[in-house]
Amino acid sequence: MSEHACIQEKEIGRILGILEPIVKEFYGNGQKGIAREFPELRISVNNLNTTVESLRINVSALTKTIVSSDAVAVYKEKEKLSSRQRTSIYVSAIVGTASIITTLLVKLL
Repeated sequence: MSEHACIQEKEIGRILGILEPIVKEFYGNGQKGIAREFPELRISVNNLNTTVESLRINVSALTKTIVSSDAVAVYKEKEKLSSRQRTSIYVSAIVGTASIITTLLVKLL
């Protein structure tokens, strides 16, 4: 029976040898350790989430601004074509009116 107890002690010693570095890493062994850094990491993750949300809103607003400025540019281009068409109509109307007046003057004289 004493052999059996000795085998168990070796196994327990091996497990403790494996666990000891893990425990030191978790509790820090005189430094912060995972147990103390984890809450700070959660705060950092929450701050990152807030920053990402803010960036998402800003990118969305920027995208809307770009789309609306593109729409304004397209509208101005259409309006420009419309102004050209109006100018051509006015010139045609003036030339037509001048030709009618000229024809009437020629017939009257």
